[in-house]
Amino acid sequence: MADSSAIMVVPAEPTPTRHPLTPPVPPRHALSPLADTIAQYLVFAPTVETWFLAAGRGKRPLVDVGRVDIDLRKDPRRRAAYLDAVRALTPFPVGTRFRLRGAWGQDDVTVTGFDFWNGRIVATIAAPPNVDSLARVSTTWIATAERTDSVTPPVVDTCARGPVVLSDALRARATVVRDSIEQWLKSQPPPPFTRLVASEHTVTTQAAGCFGHGRVLAMAVDLRAGNNEWIRERMVAIDTAGVVQTLRVDDLRFKAHDLLYAMDGDGDGVDDIAARGLTEAAGGTVVMRMVPPNRLQRLASGFAWESR
Repeated sequence: MADSSAIMVVPAEPTPTRHPLTPPVPPRHALSPLADTIAQYLVFAPTVETWFLAAGRGKRPLVDVGRVDIDLRKDPRRRAAYLDAVRALTPFPVGTRFRLRGAWGQDDVTVTGFDFWNGRIVATIAAPPNVDSLARVSTTWIATAERTDSVTPPVVDTCARGPVVLSDALRARATVVRDSIEQWLKSQPPPPFTRLVASEHTVTTQAAGCFGHGRVLAMAVDLRAGNNEWIRERMVAIDTAGVVQTLRVDDLRFKAHDLLYAMDGDGDGVDDIAARGLTEAAGGTVVMRMVPPNRLQRLASGFAWESR
């Protein structure tokens, strides 16, 4: 017979785990049927992405934050619905802070709205007058845009800024290096098709800057054929003594690069390179950072295009 005096022990409820407070997510307003349809064609950059590309388009500075896979140019109703969908869904809402870095230096800006440009979702920004002026007058104004939540002091520059003047001896050395690389590229196996062999041509671009360890000139020598269907590229850096160092390029998306100019894109006090990236029937704008000892790594890219 069971003991009636036994005490039943009821297990205590587990203590709920405490999580750090997170800001409430504002409710998403209902989209119109047209905006909801267009929303299915919007592809934003990942929410964890930190580095973006800013460029001057339409005489104003814009930041590329994604792509839109639907034509918006001919229908004002579509454009209005697109803007409504972007404002509702963007992971980078109005007020998001970016730090722009380019050849002129760096400035902090905030997102003021959105637009589209050649199939890209772009953020309009409130920028200082000097940035607006540069984007308005320069067709090749490029900057990195680092997402940040505060104003921080600039990094101490390790380079003596100003126009880089190459000596006559260094220019002559660069010509010899270019010719040598071109000869080596042409000694390698040719393109696999006759039509590509017939269209094979050489493209050489260079950028002067302060790339660390005395390196003052970066050079890209390419063999290209067809509509950039076949590309063979080699990139080097040359120091003030004329010593050449091969640069490894980590940019899997683009096979060729037209170097535009040097700029400190990551704020480490050493120049990086702004370039036009190219592949078959497509291209875009990239900023590649100098990574010791001899590597170029893509830091930011944007404003991609296709001609298919």
